[in-house]
Formats: sequence, structure tokens, C-alpha cells
Amino acid sequence: LIETYTARNGYSHKQDSIDARYKSIVITNNRAYIGNVRIDGVNYPDRMIKSQAFDYDAFPEEGRSIEVVQQDGDSIVTLAAYADRLFQYKKNKLHVINITSEQEFLEDSHTGLGVKYPYHVVEMSTGIAWFNENGAYYFDGKQINNITNGLIDDEDWKDHVALAGAKAQIFYVPRQDKLIIVGGKNSSNELGRDFYEYTIYTGGWTRGEDI
Repeated sequence: LIETYTARNGYSHKQDSIDARYKSIVITNNRAYIGNVRIDGVNYPDRMIKSQAFDYDAFPEEGRSIEVVQQDGDSIVTLAAYADRLFQYKKNKLHVINITSEQEFLEDSHTGLGVKYPYHVVEMSTGIAWFNENGAYYFDGKQINNITNGLIDDEDWKDHVALAGAKAQIFYVPRQDKLIIVGGKNSSNELGRDFYEYTIYTGGWTRGEDI
């Protein structure tokens, strides 16, 4: 029996490099997906590369590069995964990528559902949650739900996120199955001192100030 280098490793021996730096990584379906990459000193902010199965540190550009939406002028901020879907968060858009087969494909795109910082997204046991100035969102494995719509005033929410800026963060509390989104500022202009707490079981919000 003869086994070729390509058959064994999943890429050709003629590859110039299998090394890449990246700003985000997620491991799912026994593969590593990296986004916003730097290869041989060149930045590719909107590109993803996937590894071979069970080979999490080799990222050949040729044959493994994934560009679901090419050169849209938006950079990948972070990646998240749940079940058979990969969520690619950019600053302005969210791309939902189906990864059930060997060849990934773009399932849906949502304008206005992107994030500014990686820590504005959190993976949960039941899905993925994230937020931006437009609202907070929860993917429950079937659909994306806007969990602030009709429950929190739009201007109050925007102030809560915008005032805190980079200090705004999202946390998941597994024991209580709750989301906590920290933001706002207090009378002393200290950022990130208020919070909204969302209970997934009841679908209700609680507000706390100056923590």
C-alpha cells in the first residue's frame, strides 16, 4: 500500500506555509477554525481557515481557506459555534455558516447583529448569546431571538452599551442559567457599573445599578 503526503496530511507538500496567526479560534466538529488571520506578514481580516480533523495546529491557506463573503470591507471580530453552525461575527454583520458537511456554506447573514469586541459574545450550554447597541440576542439552537425587543427601551439599552464602550461585557451563569450584561456608568463617571440580568427560563430582565 502507498500513502501520499497529501492523503496523510490533507494538504500538499508544496505548501509554502502551514502556520498562521489569528485573532479568533473555535474548535468544533473535531476541527479548528481560525478567523482574521495573518500569513507570512500579510493580514487577511475577513478570512477563515480550517484545520484537518484532529489536527488543530496546521493551517494551510490553499484548500483550507474559507471566505463566505469576500472583501466586504468588514473584519472578523470573533467566532463561536453551537451544534452544526459556526457564527462569524464581524463589526457590522453576522454570518451563520453551516458546517454539517466537508464543504461549509453560508446559511444566513444578518446586518446589524455584529459586535465590536470578542467579549460581547458568550457560548452557553444551550446556545450562543451576544449584544451590541441595537439589542441583545440569543441563539437557542433553532433561531436567533432578540431578547431585548419590547422589554427594554431602545434608548436606555443604547446608553447602557455605548456609555461603557469597551467596558461593556457579557457573562453566562450556568448554575442559574442567566445572562449578565454589564455596562453604563455611575455618577462618578466609572464605566461598566450597571447591569442587566436576563433569566432564560422566564425570559425576564432585572436591572441593577452602581455595582
